[in-house]
Amino acid sequence: MDKTYFWIVCLGLGAVTFSMRASFIFLLEYIGIPEKLKPVLAMIPAAVFPALIGPAVVFHQGSVEFLLGKERLVVCIFSTLLCYKVRSVFVTLIFGMSMLFILLYVA
Repeated sequence: MDKTYFWIVCLGLGAVTFSMRASFIFLLEYIGIPEKLKPVLAMIPAAVFPALIGPAVVFHQGSVEFLLGKERLVVCIFSTLLCYKVRSVFVTLIFGMSMLFILLYVA
């Protein structure tokens, strides 16, 4: 594939994506969001995050035999409990990454 063609396609796709997203942002100034829709929109980040994390946790084939390849699920459960207890994203990330490293490479 020609480099020029590649960059034209990339820039074109970027411009289309930017214009689609920007149109909603700029139109909200004139249209406004109905009050009934605001609580629904507030829940979108909480719904998208598990949708991104879930498949990586549940459908991953690991190498730790005593957990039957579900070490990521175990780490996710313990990290969720810790996050609920301490209410700190930073502590939860450090704990989860450390626990996964220990399960995968040390145990």
